Amino acid sequence: MEHTSGCQRLCQSIFCAIVGFPLVLIGASVLLGWNEKRDVCEQKAILAGDSSYRPVKCTDSTEEEGELVFFNCNLLQDGLAAQGFTGFGGGEFASTLSGYVGTGIKVEAEMLQCTERSESRKNNVGGGTTTYYEYDRGWRSQWIDPYRFHDRDKAAQQCGGLQPAWPPEVPPTGSYYVNSAMADVWTLPTSMVQKIPLDTSISGTAPPLWVRSEGSLFTTNKYGLGNGMGDMRIRFKGNNWNNVALSVLGKNVMGTIQDWVAPDDWLCSGYTLKDLRMGTMEISKMWEMQRAESSGMTWALRFVGFALAWIAFCLLAGPLEVATDCIPCIGPMLGNAVSAIACCVSCLPATACTMGVVGVVWIVMRPMVGIPLIIIFLLVMIGMIVWKCCFTKKSKKVYDSEGQQDDPGTVVGKQDVEVKQYSGPVDEALARSFIHALRAEYVQNEAGAVGVVFDANGNAEGALGPYEEEVRAAGDKAACINSIAQRWNLVI
Repeated sequence: MEHTSGCQRLCQSIFCAIVGFPLVLIGASVLLGWNEKRDVCEQKAILAGDSSYRPVKCTDSTEEEGELVFFNCNLLQDGLAAQGFTGFGGGEFASTLSGYVGTGIKVEAEMLQCTERSESRKNNVGGGTTTYYEYDRGWRSQWIDPYRFHDRDKAAQQCGGLQPAWPPEVPPTGSYYVNSAMADVWTLPTSMVQKIPLDTSISGTAPPLWVRSEGSLFTTNKYGLGNGMGDMRIRFKGNNWNNVALSVLGKNVMGTIQDWVAPDDWLCSGYTLKDLRMGTMEISKMWEMQRAESSGMTWALRFVGFALAWIAFCLLAGPLEVATDCIPCIGPMLGNAVSAIACCVSCLPATACTMGVVGVVWIVMRPMVGIPLIIIFLLVMIGMIVWKCCFTKKSKKVYDSEGQQDDPGTVVGKQDVEVKQYSGPVDEALARSFIHALRAEYVQNEAGAVGVVFDANGNAEGALGPYEEEVRAAGDKAACINSIAQRWNLVI
């Protein structure tokens, strides 16, 4: 077990929020911007190559010297020396592989080793965490240094021992290739040879103390410790000589296929074309596959950039989770809830940043496409702002204190009533004077106040007289006057 205190976690989360957040966000923005630029430039390079390539045959390597050429030819064994693979020594399998001739060799070697795994759990008190380490046995293609285990004694106990060093006589896992190969008269450099798949098992005689099983898998316990730890197994794969047809695209440089550099364009320079595909295909199919691969990489990197931006905003909210974890007993549960909420909320700014970077790059790279999109975006945003302002005015609410003296500028009646259009029996100014007169005569006991209004407006008594009778007959005259004003939607 290994303990981390709440104070340590809080300091780490604050550091990640202050330092990690801007660095990760900047990295995400750079990746997104570069990815969009790469996509546009690669598509332009493919268009340029489609209009510039020259089909050639498999008989004359001087044809179309210096041009982008395309051909369908066969891979040859001529000139390929046995074990002529860069960086591959063979070890004790040198004699086993002595008869193999190919463009490369793929080694899949594994050792039974003790591996370490960990699990961190939050403490109920203090906001810290406890990390638990466990050990078990497993086949691994890379050697694991047991001296880096947190508890070597426990590892040896649970695994039955620790693995020995990787024996130098056994080739490590990896792929090894020849420097060049021939496709009829054309020379293919290593970068193109590496595109020839190594998927066919290589058979041979097993070295001493090794056993070859079905499927050309070689196994041994000669390097083990007697309990299985250190046992090894290895498999070799090469190219399939039953499938030698190649479709190749590249620049002809004295019979060797090299990178063809596309013409410079707006913010695009140095983009190249060179490709090799197994089998015989038309050039149109190769262009289609290249476009699909470029688009697939673009979308994959967009998701990676979005994920990095999301992680950045999650780092910014990290101290909130740790601070909540410090609450006794219920802290870890609340901390998990805060972490989940912060993760969901962080998605929104991450999406906005991703879309913003992508949009800006499209404006720079392809203004005729990007500018209309930004204009539409601005129009939508302006429309939303205008609608919001209008909606706010229509939804404005005013309040009064019911049962107390009304303040000027409020709607008489219950609180939280929406402003509505005046709907009284006379014009609004006369109605307002009438309400004030009613309040003066029947609430404040000023005799004749309503009569003064009627005398000043000859036709008012016929329309407003019934309302005065309603007030006169009411027990709570102030409430009745407020009710009349409210029915008229009168602002006083």
